[in-house]
Amino acid sequence: MEPGGAFWNAAFTVPHERLKLNPKERVELEDVVEWKPDPTVHRVIFVAVPHLGSSFADNFIGRIGRFSTTPPRSFQNFYERIPASNPNVVTPEFAALG
Repeated sequence: MEPGGAFWNAAFTVPHERLKLNPKERVELEDVVEWKPDPTVHRVIFVAVPHLGSSFADNFIGRIGRFSTTPPRSFQNFYERIPASNPNVVTPEFAALG
């Protein structure tokens, strides 16, 4: 099943053509939200994944894990620049991801 515009609509309130992005940023963003599923993957199995969250996330071990799994700074900068150069185009849910 292809996501169609589901990811885009969850993050942005305007069509991608209206965003102020350079060509490289546009390609990078579209690769993230407009992907095609891999036809060779037929099943995904989640093992011990607390989809509703875990009380461990807020304890000392959880904070260590969160610190050790932060995205690269270049990735964070990219997703900070989009709303900075395009005010009021992200959904409140996307903005809350911080």
